[in-house]
Amino acid sequence: MRYKLVIIRNIVALFVVGLSLSSCKDLLDTPLPNDQLATESVFASKATIKDLVNGLYNAYSSQHNGFIVRNNAAISDETTFPTHPGNGLGDLIFANFLPQSTVQLGWDIFYKSIYRANLLIENLPGVPTTVLSESDRKLYLATARFIRAECHFFLLNSYGNVPLVTTTNAAVNSIISQATATEVYASVVSDLEAAIADLPVTVTVTPTIHNKYQAQALLARVYLYMGRWADAETAATSVINSGKFQLVAVLGDVFKKGSPESILSLAEFSTNRLYVNRASLGWMSLPTSAAVTLTTYPYVPDQVLGLIQTGDQRWVNGNWMSIQFTKPYQNKYRHNSSATDAAIAAYPQNYILLRYSEQFLIRAEARMQQNNIPGAAADLNVVRKRAGLPNTTAGDKASMVTAIENERLFELYYEGHRWYDLARTNRLDEVVGKLSWKKDNWKTTYKIWPILDKDLISNPKIKQNPGY
Repeated sequence: MRYKLVIIRNIVALFVVGLSLSSCKDLLDTPLPNDQLATESVFASKATIKDLVNGLYNAYSSQHNGFIVRNNAAISDETTFPTHPGNGLGDLIFANFLPQSTVQLGWDIFYKSIYRANLLIENLPGVPTTVLSESDRKLYLATARFIRAECHFFLLNSYGNVPLVTTTNAAVNSIISQATATEVYASVVSDLEAAIADLPVTVTVTPTIHNKYQAQALLARVYLYMGRWADAETAATSVINSGKFQLVAVLGDVFKKGSPESILSLAEFSTNRLYVNRASLGWMSLPTSAAVTLTTYPYVPDQVLGLIQTGDQRWVNGNWMSIQFTKPYQNKYRHNSSATDAAIAAYPQNYILLRYSEQFLIRAEARMQQNNIPGAAADLNVVRKRAGLPNTTAGDKASMVTAIENERLFELYYEGHRWYDLARTNRLDEVVGKLSWKKDNWKTTYKIWPILDKDLISNPKIKQNPGY
């Protein structure tokens, strides 16, 4: 069949109409990415198809940046300031969530990745095998489906009901309404199941989507959020029993590039020094002077430190926590803005999106919810042993709930999980809403974020979330 060619003016038109749901003015003012080639044969050669895939990775990697991790820590109980510093970051920490926020990331960057994924999903099936091998077609389709799934999953759990965008059709997307959680989850699960079916079992250290265990790991997380406990256990077990990953014994090596604990990591998306070896994650969280600890670099609060068990090696100074100017900070991503090129090169890092230890915590929670308390304890103890801790003393469901909540905080601190863990277990009001620095501004509607004003402009069918 004759393959319909994609030309740059069509791509521009699609973006301007609002596929990424951004302001039209913003899109017109933004230079086109390099992968939007001015050619009439984008899908007519393997090289240009690969350019599109690389462009998708670039967009996806850039959205998973220091802002997301820092902001998620700020809105939860993971970081604090002694007083409001009078800036947007302070608003997040002191529970003043605003649709006009200048520091909260809008959803437009996620929909740009979704658009790129849709472009590949729609067009790759029509590319002849003389241009692209069947194995490459499956790999690229699985990559696009994984990214589309993860973006929709993030958007749903951050903003509540969101547009479910599965086409590049401008007429459809310019007037699309918000889908229900059931609809979005169905699409996410379908995309991940399709990715699992198409991805091989071979695992490498390359920061790409290239094996089925990556999709299974994300699916395990999705099932956990959905409350599909048996399915979450099965998916996590598939990853755990694969034999492809391992817990790294030396805590200081867990977040180094090439870590065998990393199921999926994302590389730098720019040659700018700030992004080389994902230095931006440390630059946005580690201070360079005492003064900025009051305005720009929030630190670990006493409420978190008070929960840590004696002997927990993760929280020993220099491991996953570092004392800077008398205050405790995350130390998983280690390069602050004064780090030299040599220091950054000597300790290379990617951003880890999926980590092996999380699979044990997912399975522990799934087993606990199915009343398999010994099985939950066994998984919890795998994580605790690496941290230098004794076996858990939780012996019933009530105590195991608390043990798992705390272990997820200690193990996954500053990896973007805490807010969502407390939201999905209906614990935000109790844990975050009662914090001394948040309680005056706290609203029960904060379980979902405000849709930024700039993201509401392009489509009148999009409605602001309640409470904003």
